[in-house]
Amino acid sequence: MGAFYAWAALIPRPELKGRPVVIGGAGGRSVVLSATDEARAFGVTSAMPMARARRLCPQAIVIQPDHRRYA
Repeated sequence: MGAFYAWAALIPRPELKGRPVVIGGAGGRSVVLSATDEARAFGVTSAMPMARARRLCPQAIVIQPDHRRYA
């Protein structure tokens, strides 16, 4: 369940499967909501500041959360 939001984000974007994807905000104080296993391999975890996640995995694709989809 830790990667639920990331998996949900990949449903309409299957071309991103197998790539490091991080779900979170773009603002300076944003945190990671979820990450794929590929991003987790770089040390990215939920609730981590996005700035740190970007340093750990600069090649990650960042997707804004879509709370309507998760409902």
